[in-house]
Amino acid sequence: MNSTENGPDMKKVRRENPSSWLELTDNQTLPLIIDSLLDSPPGREFNKQELGRHAGVSRESVRKYIETLLKFGIIKEVPQTKPQRYTLNDKGKATIELFELKSALNAAATSENKDFEQEATEDTGMELDFPADEPPTINI
Repeated sequence: MNSTENGPDMKKVRRENPSSWLELTDNQTLPLIIDSLLDSPPGREFNKQELGRHAGVSRESVRKYIETLLKFGIIKEVPQTKPQRYTLNDKGKATIELFELKSALNAAATSENKDFEQEATEDTGMELDFPADEPPTINI
């Protein structure tokens, strides 16, 4: 193991022994898949191709991560379906936590946008006009 001046190379340690959080978020594709699942209507069934289309990723990408989603209980298999169909496990502990995290982050972003708009109005005397669910863009 490589060491830094202050001890072991923690990045390498984390990569060799990833936490569940790192396993779920340490790529670009899996968060897209999870985000699309959290936006799905309750009880919706899907196969790998349908999930890929909904997430904006390839079926091969979904195939690569389907076992991870099953492992963490985010999705569950629909019994006796061919091709195999899945559904969001909305009663699963990890899924509930993901819903709560997404909700908290959305609330914080909305609050931050409102704070930004209020500060800008106070600083300039002008009101900003942008949707609350989108961050402001500044053209220079």
